[in-house]
Amino acid sequence: MSDRERDPRIERRMAGHGASHGHDTGGVPWHDRELTDNPFSDDRGEVDPRLAAALDRDVDDESLMSSVSAARFFVPVVAAPGEGAAVGTDSVADMATVVLTSPDGERALPAFTGLATLAAWDPSARPVPVTAQTLGQAAVQERCDLLVLDLGSDQHRVLRPSMVYALAQGRAWVPADRDVVVQESIDRGRRVVLAEERLAGLVQDVRVGGLTPSGELRVDVVVPRGLDRETLHLVLAEVGRQLSEDAELRTRIDGLTFSVVAGPGSAQVPR
Repeated sequence: MSDRERDPRIERRMAGHGASHGHDTGGVPWHDRELTDNPFSDDRGEVDPRLAAALDRDVDDESLMSSVSAARFFVPVVAAPGEGAAVGTDSVADMATVVLTSPDGERALPAFTGLATLAAWDPSARPVPVTAQTLGQAAVQERCDLLVLDLGSDQHRVLRPSMVYALAQGRAWVPADRDVVVQESIDRGRRVVLAEERLAGLVQDVRVGGLTPSGELRVDVVVPRGLDRETLHLVLAEVGRQLSEDAELRTRIDGLTFSVVAGPGSAQVPR
């Protein structure tokens, strides 16, 4: 192509990209770069059979996550206006990751199990193959609480925050009420709450109670009978504050709800 035929839009985008400059457009030197093999070079874009079976059946969350963690996914990348682009200009589009945002501000990253489901959703999207762990890390980086698998299909699934973090950290997901780390965190919070002087006699126990239908962790707070509403509010606020300060706990639960359990004896509220 002669200089006269060159597209000025491409010229602007590729400015500084010449190999003779010794670096890429980001200023990173070419020297000592290591090129690694593409682990997806033989990938035909088909759905992992084990994952396909899990999505096709009503399996429990733990079985689903076992299949998800071992699978490959495609993250869709779509064209977006280039930096500083305006209507009617010759700006070249950039490529951007798709993020879904609900009316209440909750963010979700879509991912697809195969090329067919991605093309059915948006045939113009560019598929980027990733491992399950990389997918989880991408969701965390994009500040997404959820992962939506095979958006628009009959087999679509939503992975909750605890599942996203399990993938990102490369660990097996287990329900919060059976998670040893969660139990240890609740035990630490229990000891701190029971040691609080202003709560003396107001809290008898703090323990894992199970999961709600939506997957939130239920914590049972055992209190003596007869606590007035104001005092009970104080107790629950302090228990919640102690537990919310545990960063590891927050990555392993999908929410926290409290259940007040009446214990033996009557309350002796200090005046």
